[in-house]
Amino acid sequence: MEVSASCDSIRMLLFEREMEIYRLSSEYFGLEERLKEKDIETVYEPTGLQWFQIWGFRFLLAGITLKFTFKKIDLWKRLLSLFSKLFR
Repeated sequence: MEVSASCDSIRMLLFEREMEIYRLSSEYFGLEERLKEKDIETVYEPTGLQWFQIWGFRFLLAGITLKFTFKKIDLWKRLLSLFSKLFR
C-alpha cells in the first residue's frame, strides 16, 4: 500500500499508520510461526486407579450380561445335560 501527502501533519499520521501496519503484520507472522513450531501436547493417560475402574466396570457389565443371558435361555441346564451325555 502506498499513500502520499503534501501536508506535514498528514505525512506524520500516514507514517504512524504505516508503522502500525508493519508492526501488526510482523506480529501476525510471528504468531503464525510460533503456532507452526508449537509441539502437539500429549493427552495424559488414565492413572492406575482409573484403569482399574474402567476395566472393573467393563468386567462387571460383561458378567451381568452373561448372567442374564444364561438365566434367560436356561443355558446351564443345556450345558449340564450335554456334559452328562458326554461323560456317560
